[in-house]
Amino acid sequence: MRFAFGDSNLTLFSNLHRSFIFCRVLLKDTTEKTATEIFPDIQADLVFAGHAHEESDITLGSVRYITLGGVANPLTSDMRAKYAILEADESGYEVILRHVAFDYQQVVEAIKAVQHPSEPWLLKFYQRS
Repeated sequence: MRFAFGDSNLTLFSNLHRSFIFCRVLLKDTTEKTATEIFPDIQADLVFAGHAHEESDITLGSVRYITLGGVANPLTSDMRAKYAILEADESGYEVILRHVAFDYQQVVEAIKAVQHPSEPWLLKFYQRS
């Protein structure tokens, strides 16, 4: 999905599989050449992608790539929920990255209370030593 605001073009990926691959590539030491080879059709100033549960904000060439992190199932040592706010108008845009702590024990108790079929897999995200 593409949006135009003034002189900026913003792109949101809605294809979960491609978005996941996109995020995994951009979390590593990516060069502009590598990003262009993998995603030759990206024509935007700002690209958002999700589904990786890790956050990154990098600029390659003239394109800013942001992976949004995740509000659940954290993969990094930073257990806070992560999300982004985009404020955009004809004059440009601003991206505000947010990190919010939450009660992990309450999440664990809720998962156990509903006897979720994926309980062991889900709990590994919240019960770390």
